[in-house]
Amino acid sequence: MTTTIQETVPSAQQAIDRKTVVQKLLSQLGGGTYLEIGVELGQSLLPIEASQKHGVDPNPIVPVRHRIRMLMQNMFSRNKVHLHQMTSDDFFARRNSILGDSKIDVALVDGLHTFEQAYNDVLNCLQVLSPRGVIIMHDCNPPSARIALRARSHSEALKEFPADGDLRWCGDVWKAIVLLRSFHTDLQTFVLDTDFGLGIVSRGAATSKLSYSREEIEAMSYEFLAARRTTLLDLRPATSFNEFLASR
Repeated sequence: MTTTIQETVPSAQQAIDRKTVVQKLLSQLGGGTYLEIGVELGQSLLPIEASQKHGVDPNPIVPVRHRIRMLMQNMFSRNKVHLHQMTSDDFFARRNSILGDSKIDVALVDGLHTFEQAYNDVLNCLQVLSPRGVIIMHDCNPPSARIALRARSHSEALKEFPADGDLRWCGDVWKAIVLLRSFHTDLQTFVLDTDFGLGIVSRGAATSKLSYSREEIEAMSYEFLAARRTTLLDLRPATSFNEFLASR
């Protein structure tokens, strides 16, 4: 796959971020159950308001003060927050014992930044998603080849970065969008051009699709993405979220 590169850099305007998207969707769906894969410091999990919140991370680094806040919330509020220190694969393997009959209304996939894991996390989320539920994928529109570096972890990626203090990293999650758009015509999948690319996945007939094979997707380079970013990702302006929200 060779091409003349005419890169279109993602918009620098952060009109809306993932926390805002999550909260607006939860409010639209009645403030139900939220699942977050990739908790890290809890910067996304903690501010979200939902009746039930499940955070999944094998190595969460949530500060002690925030853990105390979660404990107090679970003691004195009907709105519960659960931190599951395990991989997303383990969480889904145990989903029946953890979730019972509950369904997830909004899920944020922001864990291991490889396209294979992001894709598997989306497929697993679909198994527990409510009929009108929505999956949000972070880091789907990397602005440079460096930020799109393929690695198994952030620390592994940083070993390849120059020592200039720029720690931003998306990995190759964008390929999971191409997979979904190539193989799942029963899903509506597109990317909002904000917050490093917010992938939006919901049930429903795809409005457009791609026809790449798995092998072709695996072989795609960042340069290939840069030359046809809008087409591969069905990239839409952040303002289009309002239209999608109204449809829920």
